[in-house]
Amino acid sequence: GSPWRCTLRAERERLLLDGGDAAATVTLRAAPLDLLAHGAHVAAAYRSQDTFEDLAQRAGVGRNNLLGVKADLTRGKECEDGVASILERWGKIDFLVAVAGGFAAGKSYETDERTWDHMFDLNLRSVFLVLRSVVPVMIRQNFGRIVTVSSGAILRGGGAGIAAYAISK
Repeated sequence: GSPWRCTLRAERERLLLDGGDAAATVTLRAAPLDLLAHGAHVAAAYRSQDTFEDLAQRAGVGRNNLLGVKADLTRGKECEDGVASILERWGKIDFLVAVAGGFAAGKSYETDERTWDHMFDLNLRSVFLVLRSVVPVMIRQNFGRIVTVSSGAILRGGGAGIAAYAISK
């Protein structure tokens, strides 16, 4: 069964999936498709129009409940504008599934500052900015649920060569 079945009440739920272009990966693509298949309305943040169009095509009939939000989640204003567009369309956000992020390999002593900063922007700053935009909405609604997704690699102890990624997750 679906891991979402216990929390979703079909067509009543409005959900923001902050997967960005990470939602295009095989593992993360399953979440919005499963949610849509169970009747949720899903707003999916993306940076690449091609990525969103691929997701929309895979959604099939669930596409009617899919809203694309073009946003760079490392930018506060774009997060705020994205949340505003969801509220304009649906009036509420019941759930936030925070899966945005990225990966770059590199040992800590070999990682340049640009890569280090990029990992922190994608994996930590984006979560902070999305939460900062969504939590006040949920407080006003007197309802909201948030799921943040980290990394299986981190749960298994990380590994050599992924320092910036591991620390930022």
